[in-house]
Amino acid sequence: MNRPKIKVPLQQLDIALEFTTLSLLVLTCAFVIFNYPNLTETIPTHFNASGVADNFSHKSSIFIILGISIGIYILLLTANKFPHLHNYMVNITEENALKNYRISTRILRGVNLFSIAIMSYVTYIMITSSKRNVFEIEKWILPAILGFSIIFSIVCFIYIRKMNT
Repeated sequence: MNRPKIKVPLQQLDIALEFTTLSLLVLTCAFVIFNYPNLTETIPTHFNASGVADNFSHKSSIFIILGISIGIYILLLTANKFPHLHNYMVNITEENALKNYRISTRILRGVNLFSIAIMSYVTYIMITSSKRNVFEIEKWILPAILGFSIIFSIVCFIYIRKMNT
């Protein structure tokens, strides 16, 4: 694998995705820190497919979700620094490297935003359901997450195929 190692310049969309993801992560951290002292000792930590909480843990487990969120963010941010190591459907040359690296890093930024959004939502639901003593989430959330993931993957695949033909 002898791919060119080039720095992909950020465009406005890239900056917007990075800013939105980081802002959401910071807001989630602030939300957890602000609400932690007022949480009940036990909070819901798992919801079944019907949206009903079926597992509970100590309130400190909210920091595990927060740690996972921060870990995901850092991992995907770091992976974006090395687009020459990503997997591509075409051979990467000097001529097509920038456009393929740009789309690959953008997809990772989108995945990062989507992952942090899901983790932020889960954190929000864990905290608010604990405070209200209502241990359910909306029934549409799981199909929405799965549907968006599938549609996003298909759109990315089609776009990349068109871009490289």
